Amino acid sequence: MTATEFDLHIGAHKTATTYIQNVLKKSKFRPGTLYIPMWEFRSGLGREIGQKKISKLPEYMFDNDHVIISEENLSGAALGGLSLYPRAHRNLKIFNDLSGRIHVCIRKYSEFFPSCWIEGNLRKVATSPFDVKFPQRTWIDYLEEVSGALPNFKIMVWDYSDFRGNEDFYIRMISNNSIAEIGEVKTNTARVSLSHVAFDALKACAEFLDPKERAILTRRLAQKFPAGKTYPKFSPYSEDEISSMDDRYRKDLMDIDSRYGIIRPSTKVT
Repeated sequence: MTATEFDLHIGAHKTATTYIQNVLKKSKFRPGTLYIPMWEFRSGLGREIGQKKISKLPEYMFDNDHVIISEENLSGAALGGLSLYPRAHRNLKIFNDLSGRIHVCIRKYSEFFPSCWIEGNLRKVATSPFDVKFPQRTWIDYLEEVSGALPNFKIMVWDYSDFRGNEDFYIRMISNNSIAEIGEVKTNTARVSLSHVAFDALKACAEFLDPKERAILTRRLAQKFPAGKTYPKFSPYSEDEISSMDDRYRKDLMDIDSRYGIIRPSTKVT
């Protein structure tokens, strides 16, 4: 067992991961802590892990007392979120004999699935209509698999609805309080959501466009018809479906809280 402690932030997608990564990138850390910026990790080591080109982490990581990695794709691609990441445990196997904390932010099913589908479309990989109904898998299934893949890690779970207004608390938690000076980023770095009007326009044109053209049109429509009071946010679900899925999420959240503990801003993190 290595003496190096790891903090792994693995998403989920569409839970302010880009904002968190931007703050971490601009932060200054205490001596002995290594933070690997997301794009550096994703284009190098993360790609090698995903392609199964390596079976162990590079030695330079273990020259540090503490390593922080924030990469939602360790759970799977954005469209993998539509099935709640059934392959997450495969990417995490490389950390199997290490120890530390694994950080996961979860979100209401009725919001999470549409957001993942849109993200996949923006990244030119969504090619099928949105057809996700009530989840066959739940956040409980996902967390059980993550926990099983990383037996020496403490699972740190929080609810996306708690994040806004408490950003510093959660980012410092991900760093295990190793940030000496927290980074500052523009507050408007959040990605634009797709409104129903924008989605309908995209759907009418999608079959005539290649993936690159579809991604460009998606961004333009999101800017022209931004989700808000004038243009309601895209949701493929009826009010009854949303109510049912939200009830299920509340029940699952209570179950997760009893198993792992939900980290709230008032929680004393140890």
